[in-house]
Amino acid sequence: MNDFEGKNLPETRAVIDIGSTSIRMVIAEIKPDGIRQIETLSKDTNLGRDTFKKGLISIETAEICVSVLRGFKRVLAEYGIDSPERIKAVATSAVREAKNSETFVDRVYMAVGIKVDVIDGADVNRLTFFGLQKAFSSEPVLADNKVLVVEVGGGSLELIGMDRGRVSFSQTYRLGSFRLRERVENVAAGPNETLEIYEAEISKTVRQIHEYLGRTANQKLLALGGDARFAASMLNKKWDGESISSINLSSLNRLVESVINQNEESLVQKYNMSFADAETLAPALKILACLAGELHIRSILVGTSTLRDGLLYELANGGAWTRSFMEQVEYSVRTVGEKYGYTREHADFVKDISLRLFREMKFEHKLSRHYEGILVVAALLHDIGKYISNRSHHKHSQYLIENSDIFGLSDRDTSIAALVARYHRRSLPKASHEKYVSLDKDTRLTVKKLGSILRVADSLDYSRQFKAEDISIERTNSELLFKISTNRDIAAEKVVVSEKSEWFERVYGHKVKFTAC
Repeated sequence: MNDFEGKNLPETRAVIDIGSTSIRMVIAEIKPDGIRQIETLSKDTNLGRDTFKKGLISIETAEICVSVLRGFKRVLAEYGIDSPERIKAVATSAVREAKNSETFVDRVYMAVGIKVDVIDGADVNRLTFFGLQKAFSSEPVLADNKVLVVEVGGGSLELIGMDRGRVSFSQTYRLGSFRLRERVENVAAGPNETLEIYEAEISKTVRQIHEYLGRTANQKLLALGGDARFAASMLNKKWDGESISSINLSSLNRLVESVINQNEESLVQKYNMSFADAETLAPALKILACLAGELHIRSILVGTSTLRDGLLYELANGGAWTRSFMEQVEYSVRTVGEKYGYTREHADFVKDISLRLFREMKFEHKLSRHYEGILVVAALLHDIGKYISNRSHHKHSQYLIENSDIFGLSDRDTSIAALVARYHRRSLPKASHEKYVSLDKDTRLTVKKLGSILRVADSLDYSRQFKAEDISIERTNSELLFKISTNRDIAAEKVVVSEKSEWFERVYGHKVKFTAC
């Protein structure tokens, strides 16, 4: 899979990942034929300890981060990277969950001039997917099987379900190595008691994952992250550190017991690792081992891709919503649709007409491909509320979309898609609609732009007797004319289109007409 578009000259860029235990930076050259990493830097921090123990980032920790980033900035200057547009910095759960996250981000920007985007679990999963592209294109064991991709972070457990290279779901659980360690830190427990506490804390989440997955026969487990790579290097001495490795669950369990029996100082000296990595090693490996055990997976695959790889891939492609990424989102959406018994033919009709309308009105709505993707989600799932009840099914559709794990969609994206689906019928947005009025003005306008398109597209398939490809669109300065090639009576469609297109006319200033030819 290759989405490199419009890149003619090599460009040096930098990506920065502000995580729970460290800040990492990769400097790379982006070329038409791919990405070449030039330099990698990493410095330990106490962000995870602050957030997961105290709930906020201390002034001391914030200033340490500022100092680290200033040092990174000096290195960037040596490479001639002095423009903010050439630097992409993100922060994950340790910053996201801090009560003073906004203050921290503002402090970094004021002191260093680096804009930090605080990303959620959906963003992390998207970047993880991008980072995996090389592995999935070159490793048959990944490309030809069902693969559960798992990464244990400091604050969360990230999962992506892959089915022969296509994303079927993505989920984030509040079970991270630092979060788990903090839960037992104040308990005066020996190694055996610590192991029991870990197992008790982990078991509920891994059972929940197993219930969600159902049958896991022939399921592969691909572990990412520094802790998994450490385990692979210890248990597979012939591993080259680049290809996909494999570790045995029984060997991993023995390694976990060995690590728990050593304190952090001993781990640092024995394995030449940082103190921050030593603190989270045991809980991270235990989470991985418990998950594999629950799923009855005896051999765990280990990969080397990172969040930074995903960031570089995204930069090289000019953004997240590439053609291939949208295909992955749609596959995940259809999995949700099938779960709730959607009518594929109608959903496809509405999607196709919605996309044509979106593109036809692009100079009016001025929305990016990102929002085209959100419209696709709403179009495919607008009727799934019928799974609950035919009465007020548009409201049920909103609820089901809001509570579905759709790959690639942030919380904000999901909220927009859910509202757009809700407004495909009946009431338009009102001041009494709490979730709509809670949005900022620009986002409310986006819901109107997309919702009015979906409303028209749905009305054109009122009798379920036409095909989208039989409908053409002609446009004048004040009208949008849909022509259907048919000998059938379209009186019902004319009435419905007239009723449901008023919102579109108010938003876009074009009257909608439907006629046979």
